[in-house]
Amino acid sequence: MTLLPIILPKNYIAKVSAGDKIEAGKVIAYQKEFKEEVIHLFKDYGINLSKNPNALKRGLGDRVDEKTILATKKKLFNPKKIFSPVQGTIVKIDKDRGDVYVKTNLEGEGQTLLSPVEGVVDFCDNEKIVIKTEKDAISVVTASGEKTEGILKVLAQVEPESLSEEQKNKVLLVPNTTRLFVFKAIGIGINGLISNEIDEEIFEELLEKKIKAAVCLVGNPEFEKLKKQGGKLVLINPEGKSILIE
Repeated sequence: MTLLPIILPKNYIAKVSAGDKIEAGKVIAYQKEFKEEVIHLFKDYGINLSKNPNALKRGLGDRVDEKTILATKKKLFNPKKIFSPVQGTIVKIDKDRGDVYVKTNLEGEGQTLLSPVEGVVDFCDNEKIVIKTEKDAISVVTASGEKTEGILKVLAQVEPESLSEEQKNKVLLVPNTTRLFVFKAIGIGINGLISNEIDEEIFEELLEKKIKAAVCLVGNPEFEKLKKQGGKLVLINPEGKSILIE
């Protein structure tokens, strides 16, 4: 029996509770997503903010609701008051178009996080979900790339010269890796790379270049466990921050 902790990304909310039985692929968390409404002051009310910026009575970061006077329109006698039609926070003002953008209080569900294994939820809070599973699973600290699998090849040295076509389609386990080694390994066509030391800047570059090969940072205890699994098939789930050993 393995306890697999899954760290929830920022703004994700758990959809499971302790004791829930779950299958692999079940949604266990979702990204909290706020909706955005646009108030068309020029189109709907004829207020030109470019020529009359003082007509707008609220600014960026201000909270508004149906009782808030958002803008006023000049009239011969009393100015017409324009109330906000929605509740929320002003996040953008386009004076050229006469539009005000409000992030509303309504919540929606954005991207989802799927369970990489079947099992039972052992623990759950706003930061992580721990799954008790029969699978031999290892948690990942940081990961990039896409879901993949491959035979685990354990390398003792991090020398770019040691890389060859023999490692193509494999998952490499290497200590204290370097940027040169990572990108040369990706260049020869590895499916994945796992290490106990990878600079944060390398992950930023991998994400920026949208590299598909899975690259994972694991803790030292997890690294030592993987060193004993050479030759086995491993399945890497970067989104679920987990590695399964078949």
